[in-house]
Amino acid sequence: MKFKQIIEESKSYFGEDRKRLKKKILSFNFNGKEYKEWRKQLKAVTKQPFDISYGMFDDLIENLKENKLDDIDWNWLGNLSWEFKILLNKGINKGFDWDKKLAKKCNGTAKILQVYISDILPCYTIDTYSMTYNEKDNYYEFKPYEINSVKQSNELKNIRNLLESKGYLYLNKKTSLKKYKELYSDCNSYGGACLFDVLFSDTENYQTDYLRFNDKILKDKTDKKIAWREYLAKDGSLLKRLEYRYFPSKNVLLTTTDKDGQIIEVKVWRDIEGQLHREFKLDILKEHKKKTITRAKKS
Repeated sequence: MKFKQIIEESKSYFGEDRKRLKKKILSFNFNGKEYKEWRKQLKAVTKQPFDISYGMFDDLIENLKENKLDDIDWNWLGNLSWEFKILLNKGINKGFDWDKKLAKKCNGTAKILQVYISDILPCYTIDTYSMTYNEKDNYYEFKPYEINSVKQSNELKNIRNLLESKGYLYLNKKTSLKKYKELYSDCNSYGGACLFDVLFSDTENYQTDYLRFNDKILKDKTDKKIAWREYLAKDGSLLKRLEYRYFPSKNVLLTTTDKDGQIIEVKVWRDIEGQLHREFKLDILKEHKKKTITRAKKS
C-alpha cells in the first residue's frame, strides 16, 4: 500500500462514520495466535529482550469476545495497534518490568527501540528513547535517544526488514504527525487528529521532550499531595517546571515556573455551581503584556 492510500484509507476508517472501522474490528479474533506469531518472528530477528503489547481497551475486547455489542462505545476503543519494545543495552538478558527495575539493571538508564504497528492498515513507525530512574532522588527522566552503534543499527535494520517483508509501510515522524480535519480518534472527538493518533496511539507519542518527573507522590506540611514535572534543554538545563498540588477538597492547583523559578502560569481545577473540574487559568506574561499595552495607550 502506498502512502496516499494510507491517508485515504485512514480517512475512511477513522472519519465520523465508524461503519467500516466497526466491521473491521468485528472481524478480529482474540485467540492469542497473532501475539504468538509476532513473538516467534521477533525471536528470529533479535536476541535482545523485547516486549509485545496490544493497545485496544480490555473491556472492549471482553465485550467483543462475549458478543455484548450493545455495550461498546465505538468512539472509545483504545489504541488499535501492536507495540514492540526492544532493549538496546548490552548484557541484559530480560526486560524485567520495563520500568524502574529494568533501568536499575541498565546502570540507571535503559535505551529502548519502540515500534508501533497499526492493526487496521499495513503501516508502522519507530521511536528510540532512553529511560533513566534515579532511585536516590525519586525521579524518572525520559529523552530522545539516537542509535549510535553498529549493533543497535542492525537491530533497527532487522526490525524494518521484518515488517517490510510483510508488506508494512514505514511512516516517518513528520508524516505521522500531520493532522487532517477528517480524522477522529478517542481523544480527538471533533476531528483534526493526526495519522499517529488514529493508526498507532493518541495517548502516547514520539519522545521529543527532555522530561523529568517524580516517581512517588509527595506531600507538603498541610498534607496536600504533590507531583512535579520538569522540561529540560538538550544540555540538561531547566526550561520550565510544573508543580501540581491536590487539595483534600479535590481542587487541583498547577503552578508553572520558568528556568529562573519565576511563576509564569497558574491553573486551578475545581467544582463550582454544579460544574465539575472547571478550569481557571492565569497566564502571567500574557496579562503583563495586556496591561503594559493598556498603560501605553492611556499615556
